[in-house]
Amino acid sequence: ELCTLVIRALAANGTPLPISGVTVSSKNSAMIVNGRVQERVEVTDLAPGNYTLIVTTQNHAFQTRDVVVRGGVQEIDVEVELAIRAQGRVLDAARAPLRVENPDDGDGPSVQLGRIAPGSTTVSWDKRMSYLVDEEGRFSLSLAPGVYVLRARFEESVSSSLRVDLSHGPVEGLELVLAESVELILQREQGEWRGARYELRDGEGLTAGAGSFEGPEPLVLRAAKGRYELLVELDGLRVHEATLLLEREPVTHRFGW
Repeated sequence: ELCTLVIRALAANGTPLPISGVTVSSKNSAMIVNGRVQERVEVTDLAPGNYTLIVTTQNHAFQTRDVVVRGGVQEIDVEVELAIRAQGRVLDAARAPLRVENPDDGDGPSVQLGRIAPGSTTVSWDKRMSYLVDEEGRFSLSLAPGVYVLRARFEESVSSSLRVDLSHGPVEGLELVLAESVELILQREQGEWRGARYELRDGEGLTAGAGSFEGPEPLVLRAAKGRYELLVELDGLRVHEATLLLEREPVTHRFGW
């Protein structure tokens, strides 16, 4: 039986908030529903299963929630915190504002957003949350209160991770400095490869990259130059740990267990 979700967004005091959009995603599919600034949004024809909702309100605050769809009509209230603004600039390697001719064509620099779970240093990068930077290198984000990580991207450049605490109020004057990205090649010399997971942590202990090894071929990554910690786990056990210095030349790191 197909299901219909009726979604409302509420402020912390219970006041309904106008919804500008809802994203409903599962393992196999995703859909975006335009809320048209209404207080109730219906998402129809959903098969029973587990879904993740991202509810965005008119003031650009958003909240993520996992739901289980069982059939029929389900009404869901999602509490959304009011947005707090973060403003800053993207700078080039010489710390000058990055200027671009046509920032609206999709080819200009962008700010990528990550979130830090409370009590954790693990960063969850959200591929959907990317913001274009204007011709003066400026950006302005409206986010729900919390701790975030920002980094900027432009062609082959990437900035170091910048941790921002938006728990207590707006933050202005943020600066993301672009650096040339460096190629890192991870190559196994011995031992089982499949199922192993890697994590690359930057100088602040934040996750700059993570994933798994799918085959015997070397794994090629890119990151801003700097010092990183590489952690490799297999079946929940840490089997390798190393400190890597990424500079201008490609770096090949060989390891085994």
